[in-house]
Amino acid sequence: MKALQSLPGVGPYTAAAIMSFAYDTALLSFDTNLLKIFARYYYGDRSCKLSRDEIVKIQTDFASTGVSGRSMNAALMDFASLISVNSVAQIDWEQYILHDCTFYQTRGSLEAAKVKTRVIFPIKDAQIMVMLHKDHTIYYSSRSTSYAPFLLPPTENDIRHDVQAYFR
Repeated sequence: MKALQSLPGVGPYTAAAIMSFAYDTALLSFDTNLLKIFARYYYGDRSCKLSRDEIVKIQTDFASTGVSGRSMNAALMDFASLISVNSVAQIDWEQYILHDCTFYQTRGSLEAAKVKTRVIFPIKDAQIMVMLHKDHTIYYSSRSTSYAPFLLPPTENDIRHDVQAYFR
């Protein structure tokens, strides 16, 4: 795990996923979906945060089972896709298989219904900033004496088309 995490861009999740899938190590790859499964199981609410100690305990308990890390992570991914619903109203409780978990026992009542608020971005007032580069080694500038990104005027049209037209 430490050697993998020393590589650029590899964090705990990616390292655990590589160890479990490539080497069949008894590790759980804790991504957001797995965290939601355990939060619903123990607390009845997918938005509850598991503590670091709880995650370590789950990992330790799993490691002692002798179950394949590859098989368990694949099963949990499949399970997450089966039960991944955003609304408790969408759940068929007769088909829900984890009867001993808090989420089932409370029929999801602990999971607060979240109302999404939509933020309207003021596109007509926004400028487009374009940074052109070649492989992050050569940067093209709107100025000849020092670097500056290209600032394009606001548009309400197809932004991609307007950017292309500007550089043509």
